[in-house]
Amino acid sequence: MEIFEFYQYNYTGNKMTLIRVTGARKGIKNYLIFGTKKGRESTRDELDERIPFGNIDLMDEIINSIKSNRIKYHHMTLSLKEDMVDASIFASMLEDIKKILFSAYHPDEYNIYAEIHLPRKKRILTADGKSLIRLPHMHIITPNLNLLSNQAFNPWGNYNHNIAYFDAIQEYLNRKYGTISPRDSGRNDFTMQSNILQRSKGDVFLGDSAQFKSTLLCHIMDRNISTTSEFRAHLKSIGNHKTVNLGRANEYEAIKPPGHDHFINLRHNVFKESFLALSHHDKKEYLSALDTDSYKAIGSPRRTDDSIMALITDWNSIRAKEIKYFPGGLPKAYKAMGREEKLNVLRQKEIAFYNKIGASLSFQKQLSELDIRATLRLPRLQLPSPSKATGRRYDTAISQKVRNKQEFTKSQRAENIIFVERYNQVVDLEFLLQEMVDKVGLVRSKYQIAGQDSSGGPPVPSRRIRCGNRHLNAIDFLTQELRMPFGAALSTLKNTVERQSHFEANCNPDKYSPEPTLWRSFTMTRRSLRMRVLEEYRLELQRLRDCLQEERSDLDKEHSYRRFALYLNKMPRHFRELFLADVEREYQTRRTSQRFGDRQREFLLRQETLQIKDWALYQIFLRSRGDEQCVTELRRHAVARATLPDACFIKGTLSIIDDKKMISEFGCIREVLISGDIVYSQNGRELLHDQGNRLLIIDRVHGVPFALALAHKKWGYQHAVAGPEDFLAQVKQEMEGHRDVFHRVKKPIA
Repeated sequence: MEIFEFYQYNYTGNKMTLIRVTGARKGIKNYLIFGTKKGRESTRDELDERIPFGNIDLMDEIINSIKSNRIKYHHMTLSLKEDMVDASIFASMLEDIKKILFSAYHPDEYNIYAEIHLPRKKRILTADGKSLIRLPHMHIITPNLNLLSNQAFNPWGNYNHNIAYFDAIQEYLNRKYGTISPRDSGRNDFTMQSNILQRSKGDVFLGDSAQFKSTLLCHIMDRNISTTSEFRAHLKSIGNHKTVNLGRANEYEAIKPPGHDHFINLRHNVFKESFLALSHHDKKEYLSALDTDSYKAIGSPRRTDDSIMALITDWNSIRAKEIKYFPGGLPKAYKAMGREEKLNVLRQKEIAFYNKIGASLSFQKQLSELDIRATLRLPRLQLPSPSKATGRRYDTAISQKVRNKQEFTKSQRAENIIFVERYNQVVDLEFLLQEMVDKVGLVRSKYQIAGQDSSGGPPVPSRRIRCGNRHLNAIDFLTQELRMPFGAALSTLKNTVERQSHFEANCNPDKYSPEPTLWRSFTMTRRSLRMRVLEEYRLELQRLRDCLQEERSDLDKEHSYRRFALYLNKMPRHFRELFLADVEREYQTRRTSQRFGDRQREFLLRQETLQIKDWALYQIFLRSRGDEQCVTELRRHAVARATLPDACFIKGTLSIIDDKKMISEFGCIREVLISGDIVYSQNGRELLHDQGNRLLIIDRVHGVPFALALAHKKWGYQHAVAGPEDFLAQVKQEMEGHRDVFHRVKKPIA
């Protein structure tokens, strides 16, 4: 499906601004609702909570009413770097954008629809194996139609010719609402996945020269280079250096290191005078602000520079009207005029425009009260049920308000308040956070609980999770930070409380960041592996259908036999009819239940087939290889492991060995699980699980000899045995003749 087509005015200029404008002819409604995008594996409802402003159906009808072949809508994306932004702040930004960007238009001239996307999934995996941190953003769509004049609606003109104005608007919003400015964050050349302070990695910067730029930044910090002249001298000492656009506003350095065929352009802020002139401490502060492993919260409003306000004033008074009334470009005679003359010409153009469409400026208010946009009526539809994903009947601002009120009412029910208070008191917050790492890609380092206070910050209260400057209890964390509906949040909290006493969380900080060399190997076989897995699912589905057909046939045979038996027995006719009716009723009940169960099983299998995502394929790839590197990778990404209080273990240090010889000697079969456990089986019986730092004995009758031999191979005599008393006695008996290790046998695990 065609989603977006980008045109000449598409955002291609200054990389500083985070306001991006594109345009296309179709597909925006499906994109907003379903998240359809090439290479994306998650749906919109999995990725984000959608909060609408306007009416998406009205917007779509206006777009479809445009019959010409021109761009049918403009799509503006407003992206922020903060981890969570309240919807009310986005709403205020939207009003400011309408007031400034559309200042040359009356509200009745355009339709606007906006949608805030607050991330439910905090991190996703890209096709090249990078972890992409997802942040709040807002989509603003305006159909390319002036509703009064029936002409094209393009309030920004040629976008690349007006970047200075849009940068000023962007910076005005940043200052007014206390959001992080692109001018300060340097986002234009950094990825959103990496911590700049981890300079040993090569993925801090983008592109093939990422490792060299990281090393160069390390030189700046270590040698405290503080001037452009010092920096240029350093560049000359390590390669062929030149200054591009010397003396201009877009001046930057370039270097060709030994062994490179081309110059590397150093356009990022950290290679410019503004950064170099900072003290060593201020440089660290600047770089720490780019750290994507720490939580970014909305700051305090800041004063807007006079130069920024001057550009906004100029936009409102002149430039916006020039774009509207001179769509083909400014005449030479107009360009030669002074400011007052231009204002007079624009005023005359404005009067002529509204006279032409039959409405004076004073009459516009009356038109707005009648709401001429209501002439584009939606078809009469039966009132739909609220969507399970959004909780709304329609994607409109009014439906969103109704949904919010219903959510609040649900949270205030007496029985829910009792459950919430109970769960908030007993939930293990660390276990909850690790569960969310597995489910929604939570970046664990962004959040702290009591006892994990960040340096210099205030202590985290008991039973609270720090999210920037907020301290949330468990249920508020799920509903406010992870944007779960209240019902889903309560269910998640309940399941977490039930699981925390039976499972042990994997607290590895590098979960869901695949090892680059393994991922590259996986991408070479991804297509064939996907085809193989799909074929296995197809065969499994066919086997299921055959099995279901056999079950239906058995039921039909049983029904026929019971009816036949009733006719063989002599009895009064009315008795036989009663018995036959009872048999028929039972048959129909079982048949209905069977059909429902059959559909459920087939549906679940189909769902599994549809959910074969890259991460699942990557784990299948690791299991199929099963070597030491792949097993280590699987264990690093494993989900919570079930705790077995009465289990039998042999414990040692974390290690992996070459077990081919032992497998051959004992006649075992080796299989790697998705958790990274190595399962050893013999004659169809599971003997034990090698979990890295311990061996879990499954079959005590046949598995103990093999477990002791494997433990000796892995750890020598540096291991300990734990389990029930009878298991310790069994191990002691097996170890007769090795009394030097008896003292290593421990009591059962508490």
